[in-house]
Amino acid sequence: PHAVSLSGFADGPGLALGNSTQLDFGTLAVGAPSANLTQTLTSTGVTDVLVQSIDPPVAPFERVGGDCPTPPFALPPDVACTLIYRFTPQTLGAAAATVAVSSDATPAIAAFDLLGTGAEPALLIGNHPLDLGGAAVGQASPIKSATLGNVGNVALTVQTIGSASAPFERTGGSCATPPFVLAPGASCTLDYRFTAAALGGAQQDLAVESDAPGSPHLLTLLGKGTLSLLAVAPLLQDFGTIAVSQTADASLTLESTGNSALTVQSIGAAAAPFGLALGSCPPAPFVLDPGQSCTIPASFAPTAKGLFDATVPVAHLGDVGPVAISLRG
Repeated sequence: PHAVSLSGFADGPGLALGNSTQLDFGTLAVGAPSANLTQTLTSTGVTDVLVQSIDPPVAPFERVGGDCPTPPFALPPDVACTLIYRFTPQTLGAAAATVAVSSDATPAIAAFDLLGTGAEPALLIGNHPLDLGGAAVGQASPIKSATLGNVGNVALTVQTIGSASAPFERTGGSCATPPFVLAPGASCTLDYRFTAAALGGAQQDLAVESDAPGSPHLLTLLGKGTLSLLAVAPLLQDFGTIAVSQTADASLTLESTGNSALTVQSIGAAAAPFGLALGSCPPAPFVLDPGQSCTIPASFAPTAKGLFDATVPVAHLGDVGPVAISLRG
C-alpha cells in the first residue's frame, strides 16, 4: 500500500500577561501615591480572545488608565492592550491585591498580584533636652550637639528648625538649611552654645517641623548662669589682748554662697604666734557645694609683748571671694 501523510495545527484563543504575575510598587510613605505600573494583556492565539471580565483592584490599589476597554471585549491575535495601576498606602505595613482576568482562553483565568508596603518617616531628636551646662555670667559654655535622625523606612523632609535666641545660639553642625531631606537611617547634627546673661537657669524650646508623624517635635535647650562665691567669716580674726604665754582660740568658717560648686585649692599656714588646725574642712584641695561650709580652728599664743598680724592666703577657683584671711592679736 501507499501512504499519504496528513498534518495540521489546531489552536484557539490565547491570553498572556506581559509583565509577570506581580506588579510591586515597593515601599512608600503613607498617603503618598506611587509611580504608575503597567500590566499588558496580549492575545497569543490564532483566533480572537474574548476578555469577559477584569477584576477591579481593592484599595489602596487603583486602576488609573490603560487602553484596555471595559469588558467584554475581543483582542485579535498578536494584539495587546494595557492596564495601568497606582498604589497609595493608607496604613503601615504590606498590602496586596489580586486582579483576575477572565477570558475564553485556556486557562480561563489569568491572574496577577499588586504588591506594596506603607511606611512613614520617624524623627528622633538625640540629646534632648540639650543641657549646655553652667557658665559664669558673661561667659560662654562649651559647644554641644543635638542630633536629628530618620529612624523610619522612607525619606523624611525637615521643613523648619526654630531659631535659637540669646542666651542661646546655634554655632553650626552638619544639618543643612531647611528644607532638607534625611534618608532612612540618616542623621545630622545641630551645634549650640550658651552665654550666661544672668544667674539661674535658662530654657528655650525649638520647634522642628517635618513630615514625620507628631510634628512639630521640640528640641529643648538648657543652660545655667553660675556664680561660685567664697565667703569667710570672720575675714579679720582679732583675738584682742591676752597675756603672754596664754592662748586664745577662734573658729574660721569657709562657705560656698554662690549657686555652683567651689573648689578650695589651698589654705596657707599661719605664722607664729598664730596657728591653724584641721577642723571640719578637709585637707585642700576640696570642693564646697552651694550652701556648704566648713570650719578651721585658729589660735593666738603670744610669747612676747606687742601687736601681731598675719595673713593666711586662700587659693580657690571661685568667681568672687577673698584670697586671704587676716589674723590679729
